[in-house]
Amino acid sequence: MPTLNSNPTDLSAGYKNISTQISAFQAYTAVSSASKDVDNTQGNSDAQSVGSIATGLNQISKEQKRFQRNTPTSYNELINLIGKSSGNGSATTKELRKILLQTALKMEPYVNQIVKEQALKLLGCSQQQTYQGINQYQINLYPNLATSPPQNGVYVKIEDIDFNKSLTVKPTSLVGKALYDSTSLKPLTVYKNYKGPKPFPMNYELWSRTQSPKQTFKDEFEVFYNGGGTKQRIFDISYVNQDSLGNSGDFFRVFLLNREDAPTGNTANKLAYSAQTVSKSLSDYYQSIKVFEAKTFAGTLLNILVGTLSSGLSITQIEKQTKLALIINRIFGRCESGQNEIDVSGVAKVSEVDVDDNEFFDFDQIDLKNIDTITNNFKQNVIEYEDCGNIKFPVDNNSLLTQLGNLNDVIDDLSIEEQVQEIENILDSIPNTINQTTQSIGFDNPFNQDVLKKIPTALAYTVLNPKVLLPIFTFKQVLENQVLGFSNQLINSGGTIINVVNRLVQSANTINQLANPIINDGVEFARKLRQFIFGLVGAIAEKFLETLFEVLKKNLLNLIRVILNDIAKTTKDVRIRKIQALLDAGEFLVTAYVTARNYRECKNLIGQIQKILKLISRQIPNTNPLSKSLVGLANYLPGTSPERATINAIEIAQKFGLPTGALADGQPNKMIFYQLATQRGMKFEDASNGVVDIGVDPITGLPVGKNR
Repeated sequence: MPTLNSNPTDLSAGYKNISTQISAFQAYTAVSSASKDVDNTQGNSDAQSVGSIATGLNQISKEQKRFQRNTPTSYNELINLIGKSSGNGSATTKELRKILLQTALKMEPYVNQIVKEQALKLLGCSQQQTYQGINQYQINLYPNLATSPPQNGVYVKIEDIDFNKSLTVKPTSLVGKALYDSTSLKPLTVYKNYKGPKPFPMNYELWSRTQSPKQTFKDEFEVFYNGGGTKQRIFDISYVNQDSLGNSGDFFRVFLLNREDAPTGNTANKLAYSAQTVSKSLSDYYQSIKVFEAKTFAGTLLNILVGTLSSGLSITQIEKQTKLALIINRIFGRCESGQNEIDVSGVAKVSEVDVDDNEFFDFDQIDLKNIDTITNNFKQNVIEYEDCGNIKFPVDNNSLLTQLGNLNDVIDDLSIEEQVQEIENILDSIPNTINQTTQSIGFDNPFNQDVLKKIPTALAYTVLNPKVLLPIFTFKQVLENQVLGFSNQLINSGGTIINVVNRLVQSANTINQLANPIINDGVEFARKLRQFIFGLVGAIAEKFLETLFEVLKKNLLNLIRVILNDIAKTTKDVRIRKIQALLDAGEFLVTAYVTARNYRECKNLIGQIQKILKLISRQIPNTNPLSKSLVGLANYLPGTSPERATINAIEIAQKFGLPTGALADGQPNKMIFYQLATQRGMKFEDASNGVVDIGVDPITGLPVGKNR
């Protein structure tokens, strides 16, 4: 058996070694299973064939070539290894699709927390970072805050938080139903930031504000916007077409308010202390919303797959969306680890704090050609895949939009399992429709393979929506003002004014990098806010890799069980039986032996997979060695013989139904010649060059040795 290195230095070679080992396991288990069938239906050996075995091996060879063509990212490689270990049939692919969709939808609370953490990192905030809000005295001075002086409030460019221009789409349109978290607002009492259980549909509210210039949230609902955790007021908001400096454009004017436990009065230099921190307000806000919904995730997935939401967009807009999806996919392919994570194959380790090279966000000629192909296909409502000979297949995006629209009012009330089933029904309708309108060429599998690879990208893309980005850009403006000199002031007991400058974790240069960003599209957003998007996508990737690793581990253990059973039957080795018993009892051996520290550490991930494969040759500790009396009898054995080995092989071949007799024209069977030649060659090599290293076990006193 080849030795697998648990500390690979080359990612590509590591995955290829694993793939080869799995192929060998899969080929053996296929032959083992076929041999059992032959034993049950044994007949004339000359009448049997091994066509089914040959077909299985040819399929493995085909999948190996496909594996070698794929980009060597951990996510794609794990999917390929899962397919190799369990078969790449439609049933296997769809089962994996279900698992990944469930993983995505169950991840919402986790992603919500990650968004908050990454926002704080991006802003350079410590947990104690405070900000000055508008107090009740100032609020009482004006009929509404929209009529207060222009310098009041924070002006957020809509294009900064809505680079996909989704807020220009009407929520009740077919596309809008897939883009927005709601198509209407219910009474505030149903939302969790007031009295109810539902997350507030902030994306719909932001669109609503753009339809009523200068009207604030409080003007419409008679209360300020509350946080979901404390249910305290956080801000008021309106839409304006001019900022405080008179610059024209589309802006959200956000009025950050003092929290209820903040100091009151007409004193501008009073500070909210720890009661009014950026961290608390961010947490309060994100607890009031869902960072993504099942239907918006489904819409984004369909858009990335077949351009469902892109039919009304221009070529340039579709190109920009496709480029951001490619950037997100690149981030998923990055490896995170310690200092020893070196990939000599060319896919190097990059940490999010080291990503300073703008070339990461550039596109070469191959990228641009692929982007152009995808863009034109989406515009024409067609898709094509290499495995289908690049034939263009029509896609009925209107039907897909209608199906998404039908889910709009019910999907949020379904369980995650039911939501996944509804999404799968829509996904299955795409290849089903294609096969009804064209000659079927087995399109189902290539399409679903593409779905598997796009699910994480769709999830990350979905999270980058206006309601998630609004507080980030709002507090960015606040911190810019503080860096520019608007420091928090504190009046001490003696009446002396002490300037208290909130210390930022990051330097002012970081804030300057965020200041006045020109964000025209998703790629520019990723370039300007790279730390945020790298941290977000990396955390999402970690969860998906963990899910895939667990699926692969289960598949590999199933393969190993078959092999261990056969070894136990042929060798009668009690130790093998013990290994089998441990595996069947609960796999705690694997849990103790295989633990991935970080699923984004590519070398570590490869090492853990290789450890699983090495279980087939792992010895259980504290097993009883052979007795001294049995070792002494070894001298009476005759030694190996190529002739006896050939006879044994012929007998086994006959059990498998392989032809071993003379050919039809009376000539000897050349396969028997081959078998004899192989056995004699091995015997000759062993006699000429074979060496046995002998030693003495220090505990038992028995001789131990190893051939080489």
